[in-house]
Amino acid sequence: MLNARARIASSPDSGTPMQPPPIARAKPHVTVDPRDQAFVAMLPAFRATGGLATGDEVGARIAVHHRDGLSRLARRIAANELISFTWRANLWLPMFQFDRQTMEMNPGAHQVVCELAELMDGWEITQWFATPHPALRDALPVELLNSQREATRNAARLDRFIALG
Repeated sequence: MLNARARIASSPDSGTPMQPPPIARAKPHVTVDPRDQAFVAMLPAFRATGGLATGDEVGARIAVHHRDGLSRLARRIAANELISFTWRANLWLPMFQFDRQTMEMNPGAHQVVCELAELMDGWEITQWFATPHPALRDALPVELLNSQREATRNAARLDRFIALG
């Protein structure tokens, strides 16, 4: 009697091994957008701090606490007080920027954003928070933002000084 693995791999009528199904391969004309890969790569970095949410989701959460949720959010984004970026026609915000209970801004996040905003756009700042930083002993800035606020701000300040010369 054939074991279970052999039965699965054998042709039902002859008992001879079957060829495995062909492996699905990307079509040569299909290109993968590097920004899609970068977005997916950032997700684990932000998971512990609330993840990433669309502008509509954040606006709705703010509206629970403030009548003018969407307009409040829009003003903060326009003033570069919050990080936001567009991906696949949606506005996205990292949730570490907010107290999840009150939806008030995280002051530590705001301080770091202020250091980087003149150098980087929202996408680049978001990636900065999700990338190991040598000045933080290769920790992710988002992981240290609340526990080591000043060290995280100093890492951002260092990058600003280097970039501006």
